[in-house]
Amino acid sequence: MSERAFTYQSHAEGARSSVERGRSEAPALEYTRENGKAGRVRFDGVDEGTMIDRKLSIYSSKKTENQIRRQSRAAEQNGMDVRWEVPTRKEADRATRLFARVGASNMTVIVVPE
Repeated sequence: MSERAFTYQSHAEGARSSVERGRSEAPALEYTRENGKAGRVRFDGVDEGTMIDRKLSIYSSKKTENQIRRQSRAAEQNGMDVRWEVPTRKEADRATRLFARVGASNMTVIVVPE
């Protein structure tokens, strides 16, 4: 991860860092995958009942769509929502289109400048 991305993610609401290790400690949700196995999804922060994931850029790919599915499923099973925070309106529009394509109705996006 680039230093720019690390800095942006580290300033998410509820983000924590370990002074000992000099690294961020990601909040996570446990969930049951579609195949019945246990899974875990990490986020960059948490704000009450909303898990936060910060992204500098949004790419329309299978990998991103799968991440959205995992995050949405984990949040739903834990009674929470997901909010992506991105630095520009262009990235927010991309995220919104991906959420709609995947059917992730419990996910939103807001612009949080760098």
